[in-house]
Amino acid sequence: AQYVLGYSQIKRIMDFVDIDSAKWKQYAERVTNPVMRWLYHREAVKLAGYEKHIAQTFDSSIFVSDSECEKFKRTIFSGKNVIAIHNGIDSEYFAPNKDTSNSKSREKVILFTGAMDYYPNIDAVIWFARSIFPLIKMKINGAKFYVVGSNPSKSVKEIHNGHDIIVTGYVPDVRCYFEIASVFVAPLRIACGVQNKVLEALAMNVPVISTRLGVEGIKDGHSIAIGANENEFANKIIVRLMKNDSKFNSRDWVLKNYNWEKNLMPLNSLLERLK
Repeated sequence: AQYVLGYSQIKRIMDFVDIDSAKWKQYAERVTNPVMRWLYHREAVKLAGYEKHIAQTFDSSIFVSDSECEKFKRTIFSGKNVIAIHNGIDSEYFAPNKDTSNSKSREKVILFTGAMDYYPNIDAVIWFARSIFPLIKMKINGAKFYVVGSNPSKSVKEIHNGHDIIVTGYVPDVRCYFEIASVFVAPLRIACGVQNKVLEALAMNVPVISTRLGVEGIKDGHSIAIGANENEFANKIIVRLMKNDSKFNSRDWVLKNYNWEKNLMPLNSLLERLK
């Protein structure tokens, strides 16, 4: 945005995606170090002011979901030029492989994917590994937790034991892990917008257990279960692992609601209006 703020003679659209200042506020709420809490809170306030300035200055501001758009209008800037244009998924790439349909009955694989040098993802997998996974192990023999993603931090590497918690690091193709997963988890305690990892799992017909924040921008009551605390999260996973439903289908819902061609039509209309 900073590169075009001085060019009021041209039409300008800001694709915020999500409210970044809200993420810094969540950081401030989670850290225990008082200096870092003050620093994160200051960043949240300063960035919110900048977000408001951009929204007031630009011709239109775009967010990735209705909930993120409404939150921005409620907390930052309530202008009419703030709109939601929903995300999409590459459904041809993220498609289930029929040849691996029986593998989910052989192993009880719980999967998380994401960049593992990103603090919200680090916080999520460590919380899951230390506070939720032990509860699952008490009820489900042979359960395994895979953390798949590049650049795992030191704290993430430390939860790897090579037996039932596997931290892979970078993989060239994440789909092979979706194919063996019985459950995908999104235990995110810091999150904004839409988590593409959740859409990828649903497109691959993998059921999702998440915190409310992890799926805040995704409206689906069929394929996603919400775990509000450690015990509830663990119990939802245990039920799903015991069910082992090979006919589970969330892909049709993804194809209907997260089709790029359909979801980008409002952007085309916006560009036409601003000509």
